[in-house]
Amino acid sequence: MSFRVALHGFAETDLRALASFLRELGDRLPGYRLAPDFADADLILADGDSVNVVASIVGEARIATTLFLSAQRPPESAWHVARPTNPVQLLIGLDELAASVNADAQAIARVGVSDRHARAKAAARRARLAASANATDAFAFPPDVLVLDQHDHARDHLCAILEHFGFCTYPARNSAQALWLLETRPFRAAFLDIALDGSDEGVGVELCRRVKNRPPAPPGPAPALFIVSGNAQPADRVLARLAGCDAFMLKPLGRGDVARALEACTVAMPSDDRRRQP
Repeated sequence: MSFRVALHGFAETDLRALASFLRELGDRLPGYRLAPDFADADLILADGDSVNVVASIVGEARIATTLFLSAQRPPESAWHVARPTNPVQLLIGLDELAASVNADAQAIARVGVSDRHARAKAAARRARLAASANATDAFAFPPDVLVLDQHDHARDHLCAILEHFGFCTYPARNSAQALWLLETRPFRAAFLDIALDGSDEGVGVELCRRVKNRPPAPPGPAPALFIVSGNAQPADRVLARLAGCDAFMLKPLGRGDVARALEACTVAMPSDDRRRQP
């Protein structure tokens, strides 16, 4: 399988070196070739040392398909190779990212073709929200919310609700992404699916427990933690409460469910326009 790769944010010298590296891979599998532009790329190689480049990747909701090259791992990143980068490390990073993207594509194919227009609109809205959050007072706690769900439709649905209320969402499709985000950046709230990755006890519960038991976090309120489940088994509710979650919520989630849960945990919604909706 061949993947189209976009190079994003690099200086001219790095661009030439990376383009040459991709060309020299030849006919190996998986294969990599330069994408004509950012929008058509399957994978992205980005300069993670640039704050603006990282912000643009977050704004376009391309974190899951981007491999950052940087001296220090960006907190937002899901995939990273440290600088100085040697060809072996870079190829390993690309192959791991390609395997993840391929697995996601197969999962999407099983449930049907995604709505590209809707996803583009959501990405643009996320970019505006991120820019707004960055422009607020430096001491204000950013309105960032983590959404962990392995199912694209459920994750996108909840992100859309939260973004409607003015939050900047950080979607995660697996426990590794969610744990990294929770440990490296402050969140105002986190919605964690209880059933994930084949865990018997529930990944959402385990993540909730880790957040509650970790050492003191950076300044700001602790995140409100919501366990989300597709089933109402009493045992799940007990596990969630013992782990310290703030609320146990049942799918499918509606706008009112999310708003009431946030309000009960004193999480202010940046843009609550429910009353203006028809």
